[in-house]
Amino acid sequence: MACRVLEYLILPLVGAKTLIVGAKSVNYMKKNASTALRVRWSGSIRGGYSSNHGSRFYFTFDRAPCTGPAGIEAVDWTGASRNYHQHIEFEGLCNNIPAGHMQIGFNVGTLPGISWQPYLGWTTSGKPKITAEEVDLGENKGMCPHHTVFNVKQHTLATADTDSGIYGASAFRYTKLAPDTSLRVRWFGALGAKSQSPAPGCLRFYFTFNGEECKSPTPIDGAIAWLTDPIIQTRTTHSSQGDYAVALNVGQCLFGNLNQMDPDPHVNDVSRIIVEEVRLGKSQFAEQAVLLTCSFESSSICGFTQSTNDDFNWTRRSGGTSSSYTGPSSAYSGSYYMYIETSSPRVLGDTAVLYTPNLNLAGGCGRLVFRYHAYGSSLGYLRVKLYNGQHMTQQLWAYSGYSKNTWQETNVYFKQGGNFQIAFEGVRGRGVTGDIAIDAVAVFNVSSSYCNSPNRDLPKAAQQVFNLRHWNWYNLNFTGLGEIKSMIYPKISSTSGLRVSMTATVMTSQRLGPCTQWQFRFGGHVCPVPTHSVEGSRYTYSYQTTTQHLFPITVSGICTGLPAENLVLSIHTSSCGGSPAVDAVTGWQTSFFVSAEEVVLP
Repeated sequence: MACRVLEYLILPLVGAKTLIVGAKSVNYMKKNASTALRVRWSGSIRGGYSSNHGSRFYFTFDRAPCTGPAGIEAVDWTGASRNYHQHIEFEGLCNNIPAGHMQIGFNVGTLPGISWQPYLGWTTSGKPKITAEEVDLGENKGMCPHHTVFNVKQHTLATADTDSGIYGASAFRYTKLAPDTSLRVRWFGALGAKSQSPAPGCLRFYFTFNGEECKSPTPIDGAIAWLTDPIIQTRTTHSSQGDYAVALNVGQCLFGNLNQMDPDPHVNDVSRIIVEEVRLGKSQFAEQAVLLTCSFESSSICGFTQSTNDDFNWTRRSGGTSSSYTGPSSAYSGSYYMYIETSSPRVLGDTAVLYTPNLNLAGGCGRLVFRYHAYGSSLGYLRVKLYNGQHMTQQLWAYSGYSKNTWQETNVYFKQGGNFQIAFEGVRGRGVTGDIAIDAVAVFNVSSSYCNSPNRDLPKAAQQVFNLRHWNWYNLNFTGLGEIKSMIYPKISSTSGLRVSMTATVMTSQRLGPCTQWQFRFGGHVCPVPTHSVEGSRYTYSYQTTTQHLFPITVSGICTGLPAENLVLSIHTSSCGGSPAVDAVTGWQTSFFVSAEEVVLP
């Protein structure tokens, strides 16, 4: 079995939703009986807004909570009259779930002796999402040398009060298998701090490994000041293999003259630490370089050229083709695509050839990915050929005859040294309903492991997650609205989803009734698939307008529809209703962490 089997499921919930138990569920097909199922909630929740009100949010599987090893849940509670809507993310691994179809439910329930006022999916806080994936929790003694993520372990505990030092029963033993990996560490559970007098007060939560904080690249921590919040997610790099005592700790904040607040988890809910080994950057089966990516959005068509030794040309088109009952109704990616128009004066056997620019394959192994659309009752042929100068060296792929009114994907691996071109050869069939189109063409220079593998499906199956990158800043203290940070991410597949995540200690505002949104942008724009936008916000209506409420937040999601390119990835803050949050703070006194990784989606 592969070390990690990934499925991905996204559930957009529209508008504001007040839930009752079992009100939301989605269907999921689990493929393997021996894997654990990891589920994650990302969205706005509120457990209550009056004094001593709260709610419990939890997952069910075919209407039953997880028992192997414990429930997957989050608690939201407020001890004072404070109306707020906050972006929350929590996840967990559930064992002993059989393979087959199931319903994954997202539920809300009461807390013992506490009234509830649940609210889910506040309208300005982004689109709530559920993700689900299968994870191999075996021993992985082979260390999965070609894998980006493996050796996933989960430690669950009942949250309890701790004055300082190791937080409750969070310490556990983790065996790191490989010397060339980092550790990704996440906490999910109730974190809180009691009101502090005299002010100001602060409480820092941080991870240790064998009693020491992470030094590369930064400490892994979050802080709470005058606020309660039920989740913190942090990540770290730690190189040496062997056994580690991993623990979450509580203590005094590092900067400023701040009194240490007392921890206050409110209720004994189920908390958990999830640790996994990750390889940063590209691995053996990941693409090494992007040679070409084109969706034909520009009239230059990315340097593609028409043959001068054929019968007619390919046509660049937006919208449907000029003939009925054939061709696509729109592009696969963006607005434009290329197609062969088979109406008169074209006749049976007429051929149109479109060449890529001249490319160079340094490593000798290449990968071609493209979408094609072949729909109509009189289709001809689509052939893809490899050329070295004027000489065709091999036919890479061919299609004929089968009509399907949808865009389809093709992956082709090929050996070729030095310079080459790829030709798309469209041939007219016996009638006018034979339009054939192509879009989203990408060529990669890949590892020789692809071309040398007798099973061409092996690299894709082994690389469900790849090209993991991360960026860290400490004590950033970004104040105001606008772009916080931007970075270049070298996305290497046009067909993968991009999973991004940020974790920071933030403050919404000192003003009355502010709303602040944190949002990922890709090339300066939100995710091109609207339901996959990656954003989270917090609205706080506090009656103490002079109090600064600081808390940890995580915002993550998977964006699809992005091309393979050096992508400008950026994080922005903005107001989202209520008072302008001009004094919002991001990255206060602790680590500000951003990560990105490509995932293969079904």
